[in-house]
Amino acid sequence: MRNIILLLFLLLIHLSGKAQETLSDSLNIKKLKSRIEKLEEFKDVRDERFDDQLELLKEKNNLRIDQAKLELRDEIRPIKWAVGAVSIVALFALGAFIYQMMVGIKKEAERQLKKNLQNHLKENSDVLLTLIGSQRHEERMKFNSKIITLSGSDVSSSIIEKTLTRMGFKNVEYKTVEKYEKLGGVDLVIVNNSSKDMSEEVIFEFLKKTSDDILFVCFYPERLNVPSELADKINFANKPFTLYHQIIQTLSFQSLFKTT
Repeated sequence: MRNIILLLFLLLIHLSGKAQETLSDSLNIKKLKSRIEKLEEFKDVRDERFDDQLELLKEKNNLRIDQAKLELRDEIRPIKWAVGAVSIVALFALGAFIYQMMVGIKKEAERQLKKNLQNHLKENSDVLLTLIGSQRHEERMKFNSKIITLSGSDVSSSIIEKTLTRMGFKNVEYKTVEKYEKLGGVDLVIVNNSSKDMSEEVIFEFLKKTSDDILFVCFYPERLNVPSELADKINFANKPFTLYHQIIQTLSFQSLFKTT
């Protein structure tokens, strides 16, 4: 009985020791967890402080950069003003130089033109006088010569009237004819057959029966087969340009013929 009690007592002592060890281990674990939590809190706090310090450093650096920019701008501003002033002065100077150069070129060109014109007038004075005289003579003929036009229709007569008016002929009578009519007191007859509305027989009859001192110009786009005995009384034109030329040439010839 005593042995049993002794064994139980030893067992209780052993179990008590194990319980104390387990309790001690549990306490140690709690302490370790508490220290780990404190370390983590400290790490978070340290990280937050580090981030705050880094942000503060960035702000300070930005402020320094802004301050340096302002100082640099203040130092550069007078230089900019000086460069701008120099540029404006240079532009004015360049403009004045170009203006003077253009004025000089213009004056030199005018001087050369006058010189060349004077030389040309000296060398070609006879030709120029002849041209001036010819132009005046032409204008007198256009103003004073009595001209009659013969057309086969009123439409053709209206067209030739507009053409001769643009050419500057002043003393013109416009007739629409279907057969021969006696003509007199006229310097030139224009047979207007540009619309092909007048027969060749009527044209030939006017040529035969009109006085020999009256000449004809036929405005006709095609060739007119005039009898040889009448060929000296008529010139031909197939376009307005040749019509003007033939009128002037025929009137000039007639004027020369009358003076001789």
